[in-house]
Amino acid sequence: MMLCLLGIVAMLAHIFVTRALKLADAATVVPLQYTLLLWAIIFGWAFFGDTPKLTTLTGAGMIVAAGLFIFFREQQIKRRESRRA
Repeated sequence: MMLCLLGIVAMLAHIFVTRALKLADAATVVPLQYTLLLWAIIFGWAFFGDTPKLTTLTGAGMIVAAGLFIFFREQQIKRRESRRA
């Protein structure tokens, strides 16, 4: 029963993310998906007693930093283009 519920929730999540990407710019939507890394760490620890290694945390930090860099760069580009118009 729990696996069926997991499948339904995962399917709905994918539908909503796809819809969000259709309605908004990808540079706006994708950084919000980085919270999945945080949830994976929390649930891994809570349900399986798994603590991430330093290399895992470093890699996750690099992924988030790159995503945030792209997000803020896109925001600056939009501001520059709106000033020109």
